Amino acid sequence: WFSACAHMGAPQWNAMDAGQPDPTDFPPSPEATPAAGEPPAGAPPAAGAPPAGAPPAGSVAGPAARRPGVVDLVAGALLAATVVLHVVAMIPSYYTGSGGGPLVSQPDQAALYAVLAAAWALALAIGATGPARTPVAAGLAVGIAATELGFRVADIGYYAGHQVGGAGAGLWIMTAAWVVGAAGAALAVVAARRRSGDAQRARHRGATIGAVAALALLTAWAFLPAWNHYHAAAAATGQSTSFNLGDAWSGPWEVVLGNILVAVALASIPIAALVMCRPSVGAAAVGGVLAVLATQFTAAVVQVDQAVSPSILGISAGQARQEGLTVTMKLTEWFTIDALAALALLVVVMAVSTATVVQANSAGAVPRAPAARREATFPSS
Repeated sequence: WFSACAHMGAPQWNAMDAGQPDPTDFPPSPEATPAAGEPPAGAPPAAGAPPAGAPPAGSVAGPAARRPGVVDLVAGALLAATVVLHVVAMIPSYYTGSGGGPLVSQPDQAALYAVLAAAWALALAIGATGPARTPVAAGLAVGIAATELGFRVADIGYYAGHQVGGAGAGLWIMTAAWVVGAAGAALAVVAARRRSGDAQRARHRGATIGAVAALALLTAWAFLPAWNHYHAAAAATGQSTSFNLGDAWSGPWEVVLGNILVAVALASIPIAALVMCRPSVGAAAVGGVLAVLATQFTAAVVQVDQAVSPSILGISAGQARQEGLTVTMKLTEWFTIDALAALALLVVVMAVSTATVVQANSAGAVPRAPAARREATFPSS
């Protein structure tokens, strides 16, 4: 393709222009100048080296690269199934104890799982555009599955082991949805590796890796403290109290473990994706992680507009009316810090990914002078 562009855009020159400078003999740009140890332009490839423009070793080439294989189709089917199961799990009761009910009847939980299902649907949609997008879909799906794992562990531990009545059908369907989605993400990775082979990874400067690492760690750290601040006031007595709820360290050990798993995913996946993956795939993996975190942001914002039950103080609705009790909730500064850190992380990762792709394209778009001369058309005299 680049050869064709050079042919179409190169000026013609022939012997009639003797004594005139060759218009294609322009000085090479810095991007086109070979680095130390690289062969000069026009030199034949070293023995055993793949020809220029050849696909990476081990990758699928030719018409087969444009057709979805069996692994692609199975991965797509699993991703479609996980979207359906995430939606279906919102309909039956999530747990059967007091106050239990379907997730769709709770505005904050309905919004949370709607965003989560949309994230899985986005991974499916990207993969459905063609096999060339399979690596991006795989990166997004892996980021979602790895981060959602912690929430599934917390929910199973809390509702199945510590709530009177136990888990409902909704919880088990949601757990099955994660298992199916994780399997689809794993198969998408297999399909992506078969197509891309040993594709070269981007090399980032230490400052870039340090900035992403700092933002990822801040995002994980700000996820752990309490986000909800409550204020209760009793009109009959004039007394009031304030307290925070929702930190990662309160609750049964299964809930604490699940929160830790989420924090580990928030901190480690962005760093690993930047170092180990190609730019577009790494950015997709970070997007998957932040999409799951966005479900928590969404639920927290929706909660602010909901009435707070007096049961949070251990008293009944009748006692609350008798004492003129009002309970309000607002979000703490940790929520704001986490939201800003996550947004900054997304912006930095997308900027680094875009800059890397643009730089790679620019380096290959400008032909060296000898190559341009070879591709130019020389009319007969």
